[in-house]
Amino acid sequence: MDGEPSRIPIRNKGIMRIVLRFQLSVLLSALMAQLLGCGQQAQEPLGRIRFGVETSILSAPVWIAESRGMFREQGLDVEIREFDSGRTAFRTMLTEGGLDMVTVAQIPVMLSSFTRSDYAIIAAMTFTDNDIKVVCRQDRGIRNPSDHLATNWENSPDTLTL
Repeated sequence: MDGEPSRIPIRNKGIMRIVLRFQLSVLLSALMAQLLGCGQQAQEPLGRIRFGVETSILSAPVWIAESRGMFREQGLDVEIREFDSGRTAFRTMLTEGGLDMVTVAQIPVMLSSFTRSDYAIIAAMTFTDNDIKVVCRQDRGIRNPSDHLATNWENSPDTLTL
């Protein structure tokens, strides 16, 4: 239809729930900011928010909000910088600067909290009680959990990745 933005249908109910929760949190945050500012002198505009976002499905609400113009609708000027992982975005924010906020999992935040406290968790975008999966190659004779007993496991430090 002419004049209307195109919308991509989302068939995965889990992603749709994430998107709706993110939209709700953006709107509630904007409402809270408006209510807290009532009766006060107008402050300077917030300016540009530099947002480090990992390129994964867990950050889909951010990418969807950007593509649908939701940040602009709320009066936010958001510059998104892509990262391969939330851990890298988080480290960049803390060590190099240039970012105001990032998407990151719990492990890097928790591990960093032992040595510094100059950041704050302001929101949670996703949650799950069934997130971690182990994927194996059947052509290597691994067909069930007991086949892993002789396998050497390695992991990426400071992540949930094996």
